Parts: sequence; structure tokens; C-alpha cells
Amino acid sequence: MARGVAPDVRDGMTPVARRALWELAELQARTPSHVTSARAVDAVLSKGRVDGGRRAIYRELVRMASDWEVRHPLVDGLGFLGSIDGEGAASADYTQLRLGTVGGELLRDLGEDDAAPEAEAQAGRDGVPPVLPARFPNLLVNGSFSAATEAASSVPPHNLREVVDAALAYADDPEIDTDGLMRHIPGPDFPTGGAVVADALHDAYAAGRGSIAVRATTQLDSADGTRALVVTELPFMVSKGGRGGVVADIRRAARGRKVRGIQAIDDQSSAAHGLRIVVEVLPGADPDDVLEGLYEHTRLQRRLDLDLVAVVDGQARRLSLRDVIGHYVEHRRAVVAQRTGLRSPNRVLDLVKDDLLNIAERHGDARRSEIRQAAGPMRRGTS
Repeated sequence: MARGVAPDVRDGMTPVARRALWELAELQARTPSHVTSARAVDAVLSKGRVDGGRRAIYRELVRMASDWEVRHPLVDGLGFLGSIDGEGAASADYTQLRLGTVGGELLRDLGEDDAAPEAEAQAGRDGVPPVLPARFPNLLVNGSFSAATEAASSVPPHNLREVVDAALAYADDPEIDTDGLMRHIPGPDFPTGGAVVADALHDAYAAGRGSIAVRATTQLDSADGTRALVVTELPFMVSKGGRGGVVADIRRAARGRKVRGIQAIDDQSSAAHGLRIVVEVLPGADPDDVLEGLYEHTRLQRRLDLDLVAVVDGQARRLSLRDVIGHYVEHRRAVVAQRTGLRSPNRVLDLVKDDLLNIAERHGDARRSEIRQAAGPMRRGTS
């Protein structure tokens, strides 16, 4: 594959994301509080041209701060940075940013007194390392979606604890196969929840390429003598409101009679109670049939491409799940060996594992996305 802006397999960062995070850390070293986003963008541009200019830099900073786009935000933001409704962020002059706690874990080993990692020693004129030490496997945890020519990458987010467990399993047994890794990583884990139909996941992880179905989380509410489908989680990267949102999708499907049996649609979402889209079902209609129609004709179900393309040794390559984890573990071995000066491979590997366990303990959380082997039955509940 041609070179492009695919993420590096070692730190999961594209060049613009790495530069943006680095400059934010540099600003925070001088000003511990939040800085205006415009100041952060200007700091990146002061070190050289970036493809896409100010807009591309700000977009990347906003993405790294958006908890509906990345599983563990790397940047902490203030002000309006967009929403799951598809609204864009306010002007960079009116929002503020600083390096987040998890983002700091990607940079944490730089500048250690005992031994500077190779990445820091190889930093270019702009001072930005060609790769970050990355104390956790950021490529898999936060995912990456880039559209580089001939190097398009589509890596969904995964659960931090599960990815760490898989990395530890690889460290103990470098010959582990896809089945062994999937005992730890059953599938993607999206920040917005939802259900992943896992039928094609094994082949996608083994080949580094495939397609998976992602569904909204719904339950049947039979309170007050009416029946309603209640949507509480949306598929990843599907907006709720606005002309292009899923609420408008459902209304169009009902008006056009592509989906029959819908009596009313009410968006009851709120900051206090989260996402709640209520689709009232007509008397006599089968809720399961209505739901299947919604899956077919709206974005309550979508197919998500999985294309594990990342930069290895300067070239974008398609990798298996095992390849991605293997490259990350070897990167951490090199960083820890350089940092500590230790020559014992076993001792270095023990420290790599200790770092991973520490990250999982401090930042890991519960799985948000359900994994289904096939289209499971609708959940039933009450308001």
C-alpha cells in the first residue's frame, strides 16, 4: 500500500493527531489550565504546515475530546465541542482544551531522567517525536478512521481492559491465534453502546478486513396500556437529531410506509436521562416486525467496515488483530528497554505487563456494547 495518513500501529496516531496532542502537552507544561482551542491550533501551525490547515487540526482536537467518538478521550475540553446530534463544535475562539489524563499516558515515558526513549531522541525539527511511547494500545482502544488515498483505515474502538488482557496474553504466548485473542476481545466496544452482531468478526480480525453489523439497543415498553419501542443506544457514528439524524430517518420511514405499524415517534432524550427515542406501535402491530423494518430502512442498524490498516516501518499495511497487538507489544518492549537500560528480556517484558495492568486498573471500565452471535430477541422493560 502507498504511504498516507493512516495511523501508526504503535501509538495509534496519525501525524496531525500526534502533533496536536504533543503541542497541547507543551502548552500545558507552561499553562496547567485549559487554553483556548485557537491557541492550541496556532501552536501546531507554528511548527509547520499541516494538510487541511486550521480546520483539520481543530477537527482532530475536537475528535480526541468527544466521548461519543473515542472510547477514552485523550483531550479534556470546555465549551461546546459538538454533540451526538451531529452538531459541529463552536469556533476555536470559544472553546478550551487541555491534555486529558488518558492522553497523558501516551506521552508519559518521554523525558524520563533515567533514559530518553528512542522516539524522543529522533524528534524532528519541530520537536515532535515520530511515535509516542503509548502506555496502552491506543489504536485498538480509541480506533481510527482515516481516508488516505490507498491507505484507508477503519479501526473501531475496543474496551481498554479487554485489549490489555489480549496484549498480556500475547506477551505470554506470541504464538496465540485469533481464537485465543478473541477470548479476551469478543468484539468492538463503542462509546455509544449498541449491539454488535459478531458472526463475521473472527474472519475480519484474522484477515484485517471485513464488515460487521451494529444495531441500536432497544427495549419494549408496555406501560400505560400502550406498546412502544424505546431506543436507548445508537449505532456508532449515527447522529440522533437534525435533518440527517435517526429520528428523522424513522419519521421518513413511517410517512413513506416503508415501515408499517408506527403510531407516533417522540424524542424524549435529556441530559438527565440520556438517549431515549420512543416509537409507539399501533394496536395489533407486531413490535418485532416493526423493529425489523426499522433495522432494514433506518440507521438503527448499519454496517461498519473493519479495515485494520496502519503504518508499519513507514508503510501503510493491512494487519490482522494479532499483528496489531504484536507490533504494539514489541514497541513497548523497545520503549521500556530504552527507558530503563535493562538487558534482560524477561525483566523488560515484566515491566511492560506491569504498565499495562496499571493502566487497566486506573482507566478501564465496563463493556458498553453488547455482543450478539445473531439477531437476538428484543429486550423488554418498563419506563
